[in-house]
Amino acid sequence: MNNHLAVLNEVLQFLRRFQRAEHLVQESLAYMAQLTGWAGLALLSPDHETGMVRVTASTGPLAPPLDGVAPADHPLIVTVLQAKVSHYAAETPGAALVFPLDVDRASALLVPLKRGEWVHLLLYLVSDAPNAFDADARLLAEALGEVLSSAFQNAELYVSLRREAFERRQTEDRFWATTRKTETLYFVTRALIAPCYLDDILPAVLNSIANALRANIVWLLRFDPANQQVYTLLAGGAAPPVLPKLSFEEFSQGAVGEVLRDGRPLFLTKTAMEARLQAGEMQPWYATEVGGAVAIAPLLMQDQSCGVLLAVNRSDQPDFTQADVDLLMAIAAQIVSAMQHAELFRAVEEERERLRAVVKSSRDGVILLGVDLRLLVVNRPALRFLGLPDEPGAWIDRSLWDVVHTLRDRARHVVKIVLGEMRRIRDGDDLPHDGEVKVGLRTIQWVSWPVRGDVQLLGRLFMMRDVTNARLLDQFRDDLTHTMVHDLRNPLTGIHAALTLLLRGAGDSLLEGQRHIISIALLSAERMVKLVNAILDTSRLETGQMPLKPVVFRFSDVVRDSAKLQKLTITQHELNFINAVPEDIPLVLADKELVERVLQNLMGNAFKFTPAGGEIAVRATVESDMPDKLCISVSDTGPGIPPEIQRNLFTKFVAGQQTERGSGLGLAFCRMVLEAHGERIWVAQTSEQGTTFTFTLPLAGSAS
Repeated sequence: MNNHLAVLNEVLQFLRRFQRAEHLVQESLAYMAQLTGWAGLALLSPDHETGMVRVTASTGPLAPPLDGVAPADHPLIVTVLQAKVSHYAAETPGAALVFPLDVDRASALLVPLKRGEWVHLLLYLVSDAPNAFDADARLLAEALGEVLSSAFQNAELYVSLRREAFERRQTEDRFWATTRKTETLYFVTRALIAPCYLDDILPAVLNSIANALRANIVWLLRFDPANQQVYTLLAGGAAPPVLPKLSFEEFSQGAVGEVLRDGRPLFLTKTAMEARLQAGEMQPWYATEVGGAVAIAPLLMQDQSCGVLLAVNRSDQPDFTQADVDLLMAIAAQIVSAMQHAELFRAVEEERERLRAVVKSSRDGVILLGVDLRLLVVNRPALRFLGLPDEPGAWIDRSLWDVVHTLRDRARHVVKIVLGEMRRIRDGDDLPHDGEVKVGLRTIQWVSWPVRGDVQLLGRLFMMRDVTNARLLDQFRDDLTHTMVHDLRNPLTGIHAALTLLLRGAGDSLLEGQRHIISIALLSAERMVKLVNAILDTSRLETGQMPLKPVVFRFSDVVRDSAKLQKLTITQHELNFINAVPEDIPLVLADKELVERVLQNLMGNAFKFTPAGGEIAVRATVESDMPDKLCISVSDTGPGIPPEIQRNLFTKFVAGQQTERGSGLGLAFCRMVLEAHGERIWVAQTSEQGTTFTFTLPLAGSAS
C-alpha cells in the first residue's frame, strides 16, 4: 500500500512538469508504466459519432498500437461507459479483450476519466496473466485515472487561457494600432486645417505618420505636373536622411513612377522589393538600405498626380498592411486638400494685402460694416473725418454702437445718419444712399453701398470725402453768381422794356429786316430775364428766403391749366398729350404756384426731347404704400437720359449734350421746391423708349 502511495506521489510530481496536453499524455503513461511495471497501458478516446474508440496514447509491450481503433460496443467498453465506474475483467480469453492478445487467459482493467458526469477518456490496463491486478493495483489505477483526468483538464484549461490571452493580446494590438492610426489621422487633419503655412506643419505631419505606421522614414514628394519640376521634398521619421538632389526623371523611376502614372496606391513587401532588385531594378532613392518594405500613396488633384507620399521600413521591420496603405491614402487626400486650401489662403492673403494697401493709401475715408454692425475695414482718413480717436486697428471688429457713443456729444448729425444706416442694415435695404453732413468745421460727403454675396447681404461700404473746400468754393461761386445776376436783372429789364417800346412805337416805320432784328433781340432779352429769375429763385430756395404759401387745391386743375399753356408747343411738335389725372383726385396742400412751375418744367422737358409723333402723359394716384401722399408721374417716349448725367441729374447746371439742352436749372429747381415741401422727386424709369419722372405731394387731410 505504501508503495502504491509513493507511485501516486511520484506521478503527481511528474505531472506538475507539464502544461501542454500534447506532451502530457504519452509521457505520463510511460512514466506510470515505469513506476508500476504494468505491461500495457493505453488511453482510449470514445467517438460517439463513429461508434469507435481510438488509442490516443499507449506504452508497454502489451499495449494496443497508437491510433488503433476498436468498436465502442465492446462489452467491456459498454459496461464502463454506461456505469461510469471502473470495470475489472480478472480472467478473460485474450481474444475477448478490447484489443485481442494471442494468449489463452488475460486480465484487463478499464478506468473512466470523467469530466463531471461525462466520460471523455478510458485508462486501459492489460496483462497476459489472469488476476494480474489486485485490489491495491485497482485502487492505484483509479487514483491515477483521477489524477490524469485533472491533469488533462488543467492542461486544456491552460491551453484555453493561453489561446484567450493570445487572442486578447491580438485584439488589444489591433485596437491600439487602430487607435494610434485614428489619433494620427485626427492630428494630421487638425494640423492641416490650422491657419498656418503648409510648409511649416508638414514635417510634424510626416513624423506623426511614421510613428503611426511604425515606419523608418516617410517621404513627401510634390511637383508641378505641367512643368515636371519638383518643388517640395520632405522626410520624417526617427532618423530622417539627407534629402537627395535629383531630377524629376530620377525621382519618378521604379515604383514611384508606377504610382504617378496609374494614380493608384502600391505597397511592396520585403520579398517583392528583393525580387525587383534581383530582376535588375536599381536601388530606389527613398530606401536607405536594401530589403525594406515600401508603401506609396499618390497625391491626386483633380484626378491628376501631383506627388506621392511614401513610407519605408528597414529589413528588420515588418511589412506594411492594407490598413497601413488605407491610412496613407487618407492622409494623402488630406494633404492634397490642405494644398488646395493653402493656395486659396495665399490668394486671399494677397488680395487682402492689395485691398489693405488701397484702403490705407486712399485719401477718402473707407468703412466696411458687417451685417452684425461690426467694423470690418476702416482707414485713417475715416477716423479723421469723424473725429474718432486711436488708430484704425483699434476700431476693427468693434461695434457701430461704440462709434455712436463716441460721437453722440460731438456730432449729433453724424449719429442720426449712423442710426439710419443701422436701420437699413437691419431691414436688409440694398439701395445705395448718399448725403452730406457737418462734422465740426468740416463738410463730409458720404456714400453708402450695399455689399452682397452670392445670395445674401454681407454689409455696407461707406465712402467719405472732405468737401469743405469744394463747398466753400461753391458758396463763393453762388454768392458771386447771385450778386452778378442780381446786378444784371435791372439792366436786362430796362433793355427788355426799351426793346418792347421800340417795337410797339416805331414798328410801322421800321423795315421788315429791322423789325426782325429787334424781335430777335427782344426774345433773347426775355430768355435772359427768365434765366436770371430762375437763378435767383433757385438761390432763394437754397437759402430758405422763398417762403412757401401752401393752399389746398386739386392737382387736376394744375394739369389742365399747364396743358393749355403748352398747347401751342404740343401742336407745333406734333405730340400726343395724355391727361390721365382723374378730376376727383384727392386735394393736396402745397404752394400751388411753385407746384405749377415744377409741372411746367417737367412737361417742358418732355415736349423738348420727345420726337414728333411721340406721347407725353401725366398721371396721379394714391399708392397703398404711401396713403398720405399723391404720387404724380410725367412720362414721355423720348430717347432717355444720357448715362453720364443720371447720377447728378437734379444738381444745378447739369445738362446733357443734346441739341435741345437747357440751362441745367429746371430739375434742380424742381428738387428744391419739393424738398422744401418735405417731399422728393426721382427718375422712376429711363431707357431708349422713354423716361418717367415721379414726385409726391402731401394730401390735404394728412397735412392738416
